[in-house]
Amino acid sequence: MQISSIFAGIMNNLLQVKSSEGVYIPNNPFNTLLSLSDGKGYYVKVSQNCTLQVTGAAINVSVPIPLGAGWNLTAFTPQSSISVSTALASIASYLLQVKGSEGVYIPGNPFNTLTSLSPGRAYWIKLSTGASLVYPASGRSEAQALLPTCKIWGSPVLKTNSQVILADLDENGQAGDVLAAFVNDELRGLATVINVDGKLGALLQVFTEEVGETIRFKLFSPQSNIVYSLIPNLNTAPGESIGDYQAGEYVSLKSDQSDTPALVTSLLSAYPNPFKDGTSIALNVAKDAPELKVDVYNIRGQKVKTLFQGQLKPGANKLWWNGLDESGNHVASGVYFCRLSNGNSAQSIKLMIVK
Repeated sequence: MQISSIFAGIMNNLLQVKSSEGVYIPNNPFNTLLSLSDGKGYYVKVSQNCTLQVTGAAINVSVPIPLGAGWNLTAFTPQSSISVSTALASIASYLLQVKGSEGVYIPGNPFNTLTSLSPGRAYWIKLSTGASLVYPASGRSEAQALLPTCKIWGSPVLKTNSQVILADLDENGQAGDVLAAFVNDELRGLATVINVDGKLGALLQVFTEEVGETIRFKLFSPQSNIVYSLIPNLNTAPGESIGDYQAGEYVSLKSDQSDTPALVTSLLSAYPNPFKDGTSIALNVAKDAPELKVDVYNIRGQKVKTLFQGQLKPGANKLWWNGLDESGNHVASGVYFCRLSNGNSAQSIKLMIVK
């Protein structure tokens, strides 16, 4: 199908389409990519978030997709999500690694962050030798979010290439912590720390297109709402992997003792909760935090009360809500949400009033 036909519905937002076959830029007579092929993946760059809808017959999943040795950008053609191991069973003997914006899958690695393949997406598949991929006729799994996310940093910046790092956090982390990678203060990767047979680790995908950029690591503890800087720093190497689970090789990340752990601006709790006459809302405020706003909303998403707007002193703070709305009237019994927003991030906790 011609690119101009496929992307007609979002052409006003389309900036570029590219793959190993070539590049398409709207209104550029030198384009080398003019149509899309079944079974292949493509990068699409748009000026703003939009939805691409294509009408037509579904691709026949029984048709083999030829893959070469090394990396292949491959479309997922089934119409429902399927677990990675089931979806790629036909090439399991040659499979080395799979990468998507969601995470990474390496056969036999329990730290994997990519668990399923989803319709409408493409994946980098690395093989030891050329083979033909045939997706199964059926199978169902839960679709993963397109990108990992963290309440304090959001989602990483997506690039057209990445590298994979198997990290050891035995000395500093605990299960449930979030490991983050930054390049020039830009978030490039996120992974949740898990415990596998007593080993605390994370399989981290770092999005990068340039060789030799400095990667800095941070660890966020949701329990304490503290961010730790980790060492050593590493350099970017697009397409490469560092660490090997089967060989017991990890990158050992340790706390940077020269850097003071940073408190994260966040809501902690409310007490009492449920409450009748009022509740004390505890929150932490980071050093140099931007202006904060704390609001209460009902379950319909309507704002009931602004508890605070402005600057709070760094450290532990408490706000009191007496159950009144902006007009000074008592609100009805039920569930409400306290929302803290500062800059581009927001966090909510649930409150309950009983009469």
